[in-house]
Amino acid sequence: MEIDVVVPWVDGSDPKHREKRAHFLKTTEEGAGVEAAAIDDKRFVQNDEIRYCLRSIHNHAPWVRRVHLITDDQYPDSIDERLAEKYGIFRVDHRTLFAGCEDLLPTFSTRAIQAMTWRIAGLSEYFISFDDDMFFGKPALPELFFRDGKPIYRGAWRPIRGLQEAGIYEAGLMNAALAINPAAERYFHPAHLPAGHRVSVFEKLADEFPERFRAIAAGRFRDRSQFQPNSLFINHAIHHGIADHEEPGKRFGKKISGNASARNFKSRLRLRMTLRAMSRNRFSLICLNNWPEVEKRAPKLEKAVARACGPAAPFERCQVNV
Repeated sequence: MEIDVVVPWVDGSDPKHREKRAHFLKTTEEGAGVEAAAIDDKRFVQNDEIRYCLRSIHNHAPWVRRVHLITDDQYPDSIDERLAEKYGIFRVDHRTLFAGCEDLLPTFSTRAIQAMTWRIAGLSEYFISFDDDMFFGKPALPELFFRDGKPIYRGAWRPIRGLQEAGIYEAGLMNAALAINPAAERYFHPAHLPAGHRVSVFEKLADEFPERFRAIAAGRFRDRSQFQPNSLFINHAIHHGIADHEEPGKRFGKKISGNASARNFKSRLRLRMTLRAMSRNRFSLICLNNWPEVEKRAPKLEKAVARACGPAAPFERCQVNV
């Protein structure tokens, strides 16, 4: 089984990107109604997480055939593109991803990108969707994502509640469940970690929901009326028995967030224990949400991440282990 990885990446601190984002917020009709959560600078700022994301794939998942790095006329400074291509990492520009639909660009929405990901030329039937702040924390096998040809999703069922009261992320998950079954009373809330998908199923869903897929791809900023395309896939696959789901085990993966108060002793203690476990390769997968805030509470964060992801990869610039 050939398996690829897809990683969207953006440098929101790039002056050109900031100017473009501000322009479309100010001049489009969408700009007036965009929720703060969709345009928070934290969604676009990068802290060189991509270095560790790609390093972890290189060290812990050598079975990955190819990595497709989706960018908006940008490329990470810490990665040597020429060397990266020799190791199977290829840039996919937004203009290539949206080929034939260039009128929908620019986009600042991960949902729009998810709606188009299955169109990547040469993408393997089985692929794993990453965010740039996600890493392998120890050597992994394909069976972590696919079992007997079926994707495996870890998460929990939650009741559908008021869409207007829900956060914008949860609203996207609930909309996905309701798109598959309008009478649904619950939705699947996946662990915020890498997950496997299949191109042919995405293609089927795009044929089944053509107007909604195009509307999502056309949305420059995400909003609560949209479904999350990856979640649509998950709900469809589980509903039709072409994917398995289970509770995530303690050592399956860990999301580390900077939202908790730095003054909370128990929170700081839990964070230290988590980073110690991460540096000892206890977790298969890691999501490090809001790096700067976590680092304020844990100054040795980067050292722990470097230990979890392994030695510097040959395609990195300034290959110095922390």
